[in-house]
Amino acid sequence: MSRGPEAAFWKRVRSAWSGHAVRVEASDGEADVGTPDCVLSAGYRGGWIELKVWPDNVSREQLVWHIDAVERGAYAMVLSDVGGGRAWLGDAEEYYSLVLRGKRPRGVVLQRALDVVRCALIRAH
Repeated sequence: MSRGPEAAFWKRVRSAWSGHAVRVEASDGEADVGTPDCVLSAGYRGGWIELKVWPDNVSREQLVWHIDAVERGAYAMVLSDVGGGRAWLGDAEEYYSLVLRGKRPRGVVLQRALDVVRCALIRAH
């Protein structure tokens, strides 16, 4: 399990998520390189979530993984702690671009971002 700011962010996400939440670690060899950090489930459907703490960017492998998964119909997003108690939720390509340009997004309260995930998962069922 990762340590530091991302691990602390995971704890905040896990405690704010009322559904099933599983942390995935690609570094242990059980998951492919680029696999997102966690799966959040609601309404009988799960979504892949890559956790980041601004300004850490998605890797090339993560970007490729996300693009492929979304093209195949999976729900895959980046959830980033952008500071000030705020979080940003969006697709990996947009996040990658924001970090490269140094454009820190304003974000929203973490619970609101998680509500968007929950609604997307329930609506897709």
